[in-house]
Amino acid sequence: MSVQLGRWDFRNHSDDPEQVNLHTMLAPFRPDGCSSYRKDDVEILYYAFHATPESPSEKQPLVLPSETVFTWDGRLDNRSDCLTVAGEGVSEASADVAVAAACYARLGTDSQSFSL
Repeated sequence: MSVQLGRWDFRNHSDDPEQVNLHTMLAPFRPDGCSSYRKDDVEILYYAFHATPESPSEKQPLVLPSETVFTWDGRLDNRSDCLTVAGEGVSEASADVAVAAACYARLGTDSQSFSL
């Protein structure tokens, strides 16, 4: 399983030298690389562990056109149904995160009732 971690530094102490260096702490858990998203005082870290044929093509955290930041560490048992719902922009070769994000972008929180 991949590691995902989000942090919101609402006190704006991002330069505090006593703050834990998350990248160093989580380094042992990134066999397939790491990526991050940072904006203002929010940081999202993603440490990859590729478990599906599509996962090496993933880009996470994935930023949607709406500026929603999406991470995914799951399994799509109903992938073909999700591809139908997701619509244009995703294909059979798309990574699971892209399929789940497309369903979310199209259905919002109603995508939960679709059994993602």
